[in-house]
Amino acid sequence: MNTPYLTHVRLLMAVIGLTILTGCSSSTPAVSQDEDAQSPAEDVIAVIGGNAISLETFQENFERNGRVSGEPTDDVEVYEDFLERFVDFRLKVLEAKRLKLHEDETLQEEILQYRTQLARPYLLEGNVFEPLVREMYDRRKETVEARHILVRVGPDAAAEDTLDAWNRLSAVRDSVLAGADFGKLAATFSEDPSAKGPAGSPGHQGLLGYFGGGRMVEAFEDQAYNTAVGEVSDIFRTQFGYHILQVTDRKPMPEERTLAHIMVRLTGDSPAEQAAALSKLDSIATRLQRGDTFADVAEEYSDDQNSASQGGSIGRMSFDAGLPFSFRDAAFAIAAPGEWVGPVQTMYGFHFIQYVEAHPLGTYEEEYEGMKGRITQMP
Repeated sequence: MNTPYLTHVRLLMAVIGLTILTGCSSSTPAVSQDEDAQSPAEDVIAVIGGNAISLETFQENFERNGRVSGEPTDDVEVYEDFLERFVDFRLKVLEAKRLKLHEDETLQEEILQYRTQLARPYLLEGNVFEPLVREMYDRRKETVEARHILVRVGPDAAAEDTLDAWNRLSAVRDSVLAGADFGKLAATFSEDPSAKGPAGSPGHQGLLGYFGGGRMVEAFEDQAYNTAVGEVSDIFRTQFGYHILQVTDRKPMPEERTLAHIMVRLTGDSPAEQAAALSKLDSIATRLQRGDTFADVAEEYSDDQNSASQGGSIGRMSFDAGLPFSFRDAAFAIAAPGEWVGPVQTMYGFHFIQYVEAHPLGTYEEEYEGMKGRITQMP
């Protein structure tokens, strides 16, 4: 028990001379055998309608109502103000019981509605958000690589259209199980436009790259995390249509990194244009190798105007952020902050990439609010 609380509250009791007996009875009523009444006699600071109020109960209510933010106070007036209101509230409750207001059906219905309103956020937190955040947190520790094939069908499609889509995808799945190449089938039959994109881009031949918890719609993510490497899932449905997926790899999720880059675009295929690009790349490499800061070189040379003015910074990136695969692999292979690599080619041009800062996954408690926010944004 905190000594400051004990001293000030007992002092206040002595000043006020408070032993409250409801009904102003001349005799002291029996103290009820509730939790407060079990307190040692020296910790009982008031008796209201036969119910003993312990110092601990007073202190808990004092703090819960934001009087001292959990810290003792030396201001006796603060205790006196709260004690008077606390006692007044307890007396009003006793009077309401005497009038049998707690048995009034209208009041009972209002109280039920009020309890429901109060309970809703606690129920959501404990029964909805906490399990989902825990699942996302655990899945952010591991990344899965998968291919998929999509046959589109709307959520309100007619039964015959739904059956047709399922039958078409079932035939494709049978071909995969018989040994056909999943990627080639994806390029031919998948109705996800990215399946026909350029090599190295996310979605090419159905390859989505690596992803962790919170990146995909729930049904897709569940299938990916519950399918073994090399295996093909059953047909499943999302709001986009019917899918099958094949898990191609899984591994520990690399920690997030702040990255910067210097980009050189290829403006054409002519020998002169290619020679100009190569000359620019040589100049960048020479400047970086002689010790010029990455930020200064980026500001002078980078064709990415959005990041050039920021010293080339593209911010904090996760391994599953959807970066071009060659860029991602090079960026997350850099050994230590401050080091750089390049040039690395993507569909956008050539890049020098710097690893600026590491961002390890925090504890569950540290990540909770951020992941909860992501969950509220998901379907």
